[in-house]
Amino acid sequence: MRLSQAKRIITDSRSSKKDIVCIAGASQSRIDVIPLAASPKFRQITDESELSRVKKQYHIPENFVLYVGDVNWNKNILGMLEAFERVRRQASGVQLVLVGKAFFQGSVEAREINTYITAHKLNDEIVRIGSVPLEDLVAIYNLASVYIQPSLYEGFGLPVLEAMACGTSVVSSRAASLGE
Repeated sequence: MRLSQAKRIITDSRSSKKDIVCIAGASQSRIDVIPLAASPKFRQITDESELSRVKKQYHIPENFVLYVGDVNWNKNILGMLEAFERVRRQASGVQLVLVGKAFFQGSVEAREINTYITAHKLNDEIVRIGSVPLEDLVAIYNLASVYIQPSLYEGFGLPVLEAMACGTSVVSSRAASLGE
């Protein structure tokens, strides 16, 4: 069955609904938007010993901008790195923490990111962390000065909600669903 012939379609954002109508030709009246939510595990942490443990374990700096996620072209990681270079010239002591297994996989995007970081002498300013257990990720969100989501396109953008649930300020592009 083609998507345009489905009786009902459920999607997680108005932006995705618009894409389904435009690309698949489905009728707007048959599409329901049901936004996602962060897990209740994402919350503000008041246990300083837990935050200290995570900070020490992952070598997390005192003042940092956080990105959590993948490295696909739409994530705009190279654009984020360019912006970070400008910010660090004006705000000394700010570092960037990148969380996600994709930063260590050999994809074309990961290689481009690592080449950029090395070529622009950013290795000492950026902490790359692979996958982390959920409870540690919650603590990392809590430790961040700000979370950044620089995407050129997102179907939803769950890390934005996770950061907000942890009480972390968010800087985000308004691309696709992120404005929602």
